[in-house]
Amino acid sequence: MLRAYRDQARPEDGSSGEQPFPLQRQFRRHILPLLLVAVAVLSGMVAWTTLRLTSDLYLQAAKQYAQMVVSRIQQDDPQAWAAVISHDPRRGSIDPAVVARLQAVLVSFLGEERLGRLKLFDRHGQVLFSYSPEDVGTFEVNDILREVSLTGDARISFDGEDGKTDVYDSYIAITDADGRTQVVMELFEAADYVNPLLLRTVAAAALPPALLLLGLVVLLSRLVGQAQQEIDSRTGTLTALKRRLETLVSSHALGAVEKAGDDAVISRVMDATLFYSDVVDFTGYSESHPPQEVVGFLNALMTVQVEEIQRFGGDVDKMIGDAVLAVFEGADRAERAIACAQSVLQVLAARPELPRAIRIGIHDGYVIAGAIGPAHRRDFTVIGDSVNVTARLCGLGAAGEVVTDSPTVARAGHPAGFSPPEEQMVRGRSEPVRVRRWRVDPAAEAQADWPVSVQAENIHH
Repeated sequence: MLRAYRDQARPEDGSSGEQPFPLQRQFRRHILPLLLVAVAVLSGMVAWTTLRLTSDLYLQAAKQYAQMVVSRIQQDDPQAWAAVISHDPRRGSIDPAVVARLQAVLVSFLGEERLGRLKLFDRHGQVLFSYSPEDVGTFEVNDILREVSLTGDARISFDGEDGKTDVYDSYIAITDADGRTQVVMELFEAADYVNPLLLRTVAAAALPPALLLLGLVVLLSRLVGQAQQEIDSRTGTLTALKRRLETLVSSHALGAVEKAGDDAVISRVMDATLFYSDVVDFTGYSESHPPQEVVGFLNALMTVQVEEIQRFGGDVDKMIGDAVLAVFEGADRAERAIACAQSVLQVLAARPELPRAIRIGIHDGYVIAGAIGPAHRRDFTVIGDSVNVTARLCGLGAAGEVVTDSPTVARAGHPAGFSPPEEQMVRGRSEPVRVRRWRVDPAAEAQADWPVSVQAENIHH
């Protein structure tokens, strides 16, 4: 059984310090993507708005250009213009002579090159003038052309001619004084001229705010990184402080303080198995040896005991001089406490250089765990009759001996190697206590071979 408990490691790694808040990771995972999406959306909105404004300005310029062309035709050949706006498509194509007169006016005004960028339609979609003579008199089926004829609003098409994207078509309605469409002028502009213009305009409008926002995102990322470093540093300091406190106070004390927060630490009653040890004849040793040797000896003893107590799942409540008080909780607390005491004595027995041995008392009972003392200076500890009984049992022991009572041995499952019960008067108790002993020496190992009748009596008690 003892070997099984040795193999059952219950270490406290001391690394229970809280992890720092992952601000930088949360920022990169949740905030940064939203910021980048916001930058992209805002840049897209700015680009779209700029494109719309640029298109409107382009159409406004196209309307002015169309009005200028019409004014020139009205000025140079008003009869030809009158023939154009009064043409009835039901009578067939427009008179070729009128087309020739229009072409003569436009060539003299625009030149041959720009003449190829213009068409005239009546409000029914029939071609009245075109740079290609074979198109004159034909009808063009075009939703944009139909809409412009009906509404009188200028429109621009980015589809180009015959589904191509090499030209931009602007449709301008020429209206009379009452706002009715007389003709529709289609103006062509090469895409290699318009596209760079649009790109420069959109870039000039969208890039500055996008770069500014990206700069703010980078700055915010750096600030978050610096904040994360500060959080990590402070958390590391607090964790180091907590680990130092763990070496000075019990884990019960730290747990109670953490649970209480800003409130007062609340005392509680709990079932526990107590472990109490002291050094046999420590007073005589300390009187005959220098303080440095005494402290070194105590540190060696305490190191062994604390390591074993933690390994068996116990909690060191306090160390007073040469004495150690530890608390074990849980359903198997008595079994672990006794196994821990046996392991401590066996480890110390293997170190003959230690000048004194210890004795250990084990007792199971109720204790009160809480903060004791005034508000400005408190000590979290366990108190109660069970603590006193455990210390008294320890005082009954000899060097290298575990002393406990029969109920505690029974709770532990009657581990082997304990002596038969003996009644002992313990200070503070009116009734004698049935005591059981276990020694860490070869003679004690033979105690496991008690007669069957005695073992049965022990189990009965």
